[in-house]
Amino acid sequence: MNNEEKILAILETMQTDMSGMQADMRDVKDRLTIIENDHGKSLAALHDGYKMLYEISKDIRHDVHKLNVRMERSESKIFALEFDKR
Repeated sequence: MNNEEKILAILETMQTDMSGMQADMRDVKDRLTIIENDHGKSLAALHDGYKMLYEISKDIRHDVHKLNVRMERSESKIFALEFDKR
């Protein structure tokens, strides 16, 4: 085998290796796309859950505020009734 034949054999091997690497790169890109899509769905679900909890928390704070106002009014009425008894 002369030098040209050796070089051609090496080039063929390199070309085969490059084709394999390109196929591997396509596989990696496909897997990465799947991971990105799944990750995006997970983030969207987390964001939706956060929004739901925030709204529930806001409603609870509003209800507690209303109860505090009612309690203060009731305490004022009780105080006025007790003061009138004296």
